[in-house]
Amino acid sequence: MIRYGLVCLVVIGSLAFAGCDDDASQPAPDAAPPPPTMCEWPSGTVGLENGEIMAAAGTSWFGYGPGDTEPRTISIEEFFDCDGTHNIDALLFTTSKFNCSRCAREAQELEANIASWRAMGYRIKVITMLIDNPAGDRDPNGEACGTWIDTYDLENVYVMGDPTVTFFTAGRFSTPMRAVVDPRDMTIQEIVQGTTPYTTLLPTAMRNNPDATPVPAADGGAESQ
Repeated sequence: MIRYGLVCLVVIGSLAFAGCDDDASQPAPDAAPPPPTMCEWPSGTVGLENGEIMAAAGTSWFGYGPGDTEPRTISIEEFFDCDGTHNIDALLFTTSKFNCSRCAREAQELEANIASWRAMGYRIKVITMLIDNPAGDRDPNGEACGTWIDTYDLENVYVMGDPTVTFFTAGRFSTPMRAVVDPRDMTIQEIVQGTTPYTTLLPTAMRNNPDATPVPAADGGAESQ
């Protein structure tokens, strides 16, 4: 491309092409928008303690994301948002299983919770990690994930099979288990089990999105999408 003020073609009779003077005051063409940030997977210790990275790069599960009509492989990178350009403020992983009354109660509340967080302006992804199937076998396949989604009418929740039980340790194995993860660096903020409430989810979202704008309620209720 020939930029203004750099090349001037002069024809016989001193007839110059328009725009071929050396006037540096002429406006430059609009600059192209900057390319999106290329996030590099964070370095650090991978583990299950607070402040450690929850999984290694390339870790994946099989299940459904919101809007999926067929199960698929879901990579951990789908939840990584190093600079906020993917609109993720916090991550909530819930480890659940069939024939668990507390897991069922939590699953029934997830959509309402997501709507409430959205009404506050926070973009929180919720991921259910299913560790068994309806028969109680450690085979949470795509069919089992679909059954969980249909049973609890989940539209905005990832449901993935987790046969290796990502967040269990020797001393921590009760369901439901909740892990709050910071999507900026994929570090664990807390892991709680059973009926213990999580306390770092909204603080993580607030830290990552301090300018969150509440969504006006429609028809007297929080907006859901």
